Amino acid sequence: EILSNQDQQICTCLEEKLHIYAELGELSGLEDVHLEPHLLIKPDPGEPPQAASLLAAALKEAESLQVAVKATQAGDACQSSEEGSGESSLTDTRSTPEEPGSSPASLVTEGTGGRGCWDVDPGTQGLGTDLAVSDAGEKVEYRSFPVSSQSEIIQAIQNLTRLLYSLQAALTIQDSHIQVHRLLLQQQESLSPGPSFRGSPFQDQEKYRNLEKQREELANIHKLQSQFQQDQRRWHRQCDQQQREQEAKASRLQERERECRSQEELLLRTRGELDQQLQEYQQN
Repeated sequence: EILSNQDQQICTCLEEKLHIYAELGELSGLEDVHLEPHLLIKPDPGEPPQAASLLAAALKEAESLQVAVKATQAGDACQSSEEGSGESSLTDTRSTPEEPGSSPASLVTEGTGGRGCWDVDPGTQGLGTDLAVSDAGEKVEYRSFPVSSQSEIIQAIQNLTRLLYSLQAALTIQDSHIQVHRLLLQQQESLSPGPSFRGSPFQDQEKYRNLEKQREELANIHKLQSQFQQDQRRWHRQCDQQQREQEAKASRLQERERECRSQEELLLRTRGELDQQLQEYQQN
């Protein structure tokens, strides 16, 4: 009963974390991102949950996250090339004499005429259950983030977090079941008379097989726990790195936007001065 209560408390704490992540996802402003704030398993005193299926689903979701990250990196490479072409076009515009029929709007259009766009791949589907990522690609200009790729990355992280927390709860419940079985075996050994065990070799063999099986299960659980902790630390590091990179990209884009506005104002002032000089020349 104590172990069951502790398992319930652990599951409750993990679901509270999922609730917090779900609220943070809503604050991000991305409508495609959705997280179910519930674990995929429930504490069942009769049957321990199977952790293998959760681990397989987590690995599949990790592959989906890797595909989405690669798609974002490919979009960044296209963005860099488009920015270079836009800067060269703006330089040519400033160095080339104007035609009398040109307008400020046409100058700005020519300065940013190299701006391109591309179709963002939707990525792979998420879990086969209620976990799914957005399957609609969007056209995104290079001066803003590819929203669909960003949504897919965040959705994959949310799905992976839910799977890892469910896997952690499943391993905890399995460990509790093993502890209960071990205590029951110890009580049975203490209550059973010695001569009966010595006189029944079949019972000794069955007991030995059960102990070996439980020992193997315990070793597998410890292995899964270690692998889960390593994967969790690795994904936390990758999530932090992705967040830092996105913040840096946002800062660079804002700086680029300020520079473009400054150049646009400079071109407008230059245009006005040239128009005034032209009028004075015509009057003279």
